[in-house]
Amino acid sequence: MRYKYCPECGAKLNGRQAGDDGLVPYCDNCKRYWFDSFSSCVIVMVVNELHEIALLKQSYISAQYETFVAGYIT
Repeated sequence: MRYKYCPECGAKLNGRQAGDDGLVPYCDNCKRYWFDSFSSCVIVMVVNELHEIALLKQSYISAQYETFVAGYIT
């Protein structure tokens, strides 16, 4: 599914550069990217011998949230 309107506020989305993902639908009102819906095919949790978990931070999406490394089929 490719978003054309913001699911939260209903505003028309504009394409905005998002790192290596290229142009991604973006809501200027909500200040949020709306990536295409997809089915995950892999998600990884990396843990070292000290039981520390490696998380991925994508600052071009959010300065607040970190996530596991994941991939998907397009």
